[in-house]
Amino acid sequence: MKALLPRRTRANAHAAARTGWPSLTTDGEYARADGQLLAAFQLAPLNLELLAEAEAEAALEALAALYDAIPRPFQLVSVPAGRDPNEHLAKMQRAIAGRRAKAAFASYAALYRELAAAPRRPLRATYLVVDAGSEAEVRRIAELLRRVGEERGVELRQLPVQELTELWSSTARAGSEHRLGVHTASGDGLLAALHFGGRWPSQVPPGWLAGLLATLGLATLSMRARPLSRAEAMSFMTARLRHVRAGERLAAERGEVEDPERERIGATASSARRAMQAGQGRIYFADTVLMLEAPDRATLQERIEAVRLEARSQQFEVELATFRVGQAWKNTLPGPHHSPLAERNLDTPSLAASLLHTSSDLYEATGHLYGRQRNSGAPIVLDRFARPSHNAIVLGQTGTGKTMFTGAEMSRCFLRGIRVLGVDPLGDYRRQARNRPSVAGPAARVRHGPPSSSATKRRGRLRLEAAREPSCCPPDQTDERAARRSLAGTCEQALSRACRPPLLQVRPERERSRRI
Repeated sequence: MKALLPRRTRANAHAAARTGWPSLTTDGEYARADGQLLAAFQLAPLNLELLAEAEAEAALEALAALYDAIPRPFQLVSVPAGRDPNEHLAKMQRAIAGRRAKAAFASYAALYRELAAAPRRPLRATYLVVDAGSEAEVRRIAELLRRVGEERGVELRQLPVQELTELWSSTARAGSEHRLGVHTASGDGLLAALHFGGRWPSQVPPGWLAGLLATLGLATLSMRARPLSRAEAMSFMTARLRHVRAGERLAAERGEVEDPERERIGATASSARRAMQAGQGRIYFADTVLMLEAPDRATLQERIEAVRLEARSQQFEVELATFRVGQAWKNTLPGPHHSPLAERNLDTPSLAASLLHTSSDLYEATGHLYGRQRNSGAPIVLDRFARPSHNAIVLGQTGTGKTMFTGAEMSRCFLRGIRVLGVDPLGDYRRQARNRPSVAGPAARVRHGPPSSSATKRRGRLRLEAAREPSCCPPDQTDERAARRSLAGTCEQALSRACRPPLLQVRPERERSRRI
């Protein structure tokens, strides 16, 4: 079977009809698949590790509200993606000024590019795809998603037609030929399709699909969600509850032991009926397909077993799409839903908790480089000043690198234009500043002198001697003496307040209170 991206010609339409393979056509403004107009939105990656508990709950509620606002069936597609190093470097380069800062930034950029290009676990991009029969309906759904996303704080970016075409082409392996077998599709490599089986958990934690998304060789993960109306959902849950009650009566007549699985299904059906009666959320039928790729059969079998083990750890099963590889592949293509493989019911919180756009990378484009992750090798780029509280403390045993880490943090702050006031009793950073001019700045030496008057008897007289150090001030700040005087004055005021003796109250038994 060929997976080609045909042009808008009658011959290609006939060929697609003969093979049963979907086709995609574009008219410059919209993309059309099997007669339906498409609109796709990219979901910004979400890292739960960077969010507090309240922030994570708010993000899940916002995502659930976004899904509930979609009036039609929709599709979530997760595919491998890359990240341009210039995205982060361009944001840092805006604050760079001065010859020394530019030289330091050049070495920083070289290190970041080296870490970004190192082999690691591939990044993923997640897209929300909706289809409609008319242009007016597509525009209405797109405007609805943009408005709900802005209100709820969900970052969405609508794909232009060209990017949507590239997404469809990469998923369909346009330009390549594959031969469908019983379990696999063979071509440039081997492809296997898996879908969710009959075993299903009663509750799922946030990001319950993160382990599957991290599997090596996962080419595509597609989840098609079909919302049920309130009447359909009530009828479905009522029928399931009746089956459970009938099974309980039959087990009681036979004298069988109570089945925990049956009890779980009954409790889930009862809670879902109550939620639907109260108008809280919706019920979805979700059809999930995973496409695994590998260069040979041994590697493909290892990856299939890895997916099965990960699924069992989350209390659900995945099965091979035997004799249905082509059908499963077609279901992963962006566009209308074809015949489902295995639909499973999910309520709104469970669908939002799937978090196909979750990211295990510690990355924020506005931050700066801290290191790289051990498990994936991806660079750690964080912006602690974007957090509600950017306070930090560095702890560690002697010799573990606290001083070097803090000095590197000061250097990164200087590169971003952030001023740093450091109190250095041991002089570690003065020596480091001489070796690294990019973190150097005006320094002031502070020491106590002997008391010489009644005013200095209450507090030690401060003698500030401005030490001439390499300067990293901007080029337009030429008066270094004025800068050192200003810094010395600021330090003198701060230290004089800090060194003032406290007022203590002593209350003898037979004397009045007095101050010392």
